[in-house]
Amino acid sequence: MTDLSRFRAKNIEPSRRGKSPRKKKDHFGCPIPWLLRVLPVINSSKQLVVAINVWRRHVIRGYRKTFDMPNGELEYWDISRWTKYRTLVMLKTAGIIAMKQIGQETFEITILPEK
Repeated sequence: MTDLSRFRAKNIEPSRRGKSPRKKKDHFGCPIPWLLRVLPVINSSKQLVVAINVWRRHVIRGYRKTFDMPNGELEYWDISRWTKYRTLVMLKTAGIIAMKQIGQETFEITILPEK
């Protein structure tokens, strides 16, 4: 019989190959500072999804100063356009974003710097 003991690995740590890289702990679908900024204004979970989606659109649009936010993206979470509008107005009132109507149902959104 053949001795195969010389082929066994000794004290080798398991490989991380195939696993996703570890993510930073300062991100939660959006940066933690953004989340902490909008949480005092938000009243419901659907409004929180809208606020996180504002940051997501900002990133998707290449960190542009102004960007749009179509209603269709929120349909996946069963969020109405009225919830989106109310949330955007709340964020605008709190001085977190600026909104400008550019069409009948289209808004340009600008994330304002933190004071």
